[in-house]
Amino acid sequence: MRLFNITTKEIEQIELIQTDEVTLIVSRLSDEELISYGYKRVIEAQTPDDALEPYKKLKSFINEESSVCRVTYTFEDIGLEEAKALKLVEIKEAITKDTQKCICEAEGIGEVDAGNQYMINIAALISVCEASGQEVDFRMADNTTKKLNLEQLNKIKAAIGLKGLSLYHKKWELEEALNNAKSIDEVKEIKWS
Repeated sequence: MRLFNITTKEIEQIELIQTDEVTLIVSRLSDEELISYGYKRVIEAQTPDDALEPYKKLKSFINEESSVCRVTYTFEDIGLEEAKALKLVEIKEAITKDTQKCICEAEGIGEVDAGNQYMINIAALISVCEASGQEVDFRMADNTTKKLNLEQLNKIKAAIGLKGLSLYHKKWELEEALNNAKSIDEVKEIKWS
């Protein structure tokens, strides 16, 4: 049970109170008995609904009354630097996700999967095509297969590279906007999508 220690002015988790003569089960004691042993029962308000708001932090208020201690909660904005740090993590997670897998348009060929692994895969296919001099099977973003030649594979490689570059340009623009943000509302407006 959570109890307010009258001496230390802190809330503690206590199930038993031990004295030289007796061990007492806290939940069976009245408010008056708890006070005689230096504690007050804690009555906690429900946490506000905006508990999942990442740009807020929970603040508790302890109000010591004559026989109990009431705890209420409110949310307040986090500081600007903390908000910027949270947004930077969000941006980094977004670019990491998109550089793992996204889709780009290869001119004259269609939509292809793009990302770090796809760049490795296309480089390997180019090597195979150069060595064999033949077209190779290539799976498109929609999971259909096409026979592609070396020129087409190089177009796909360029498209994947350009997609990656555009993602990094977007990241850099958002980081610059984040550095220039003067309020938490400005930070919140910065979005990857």
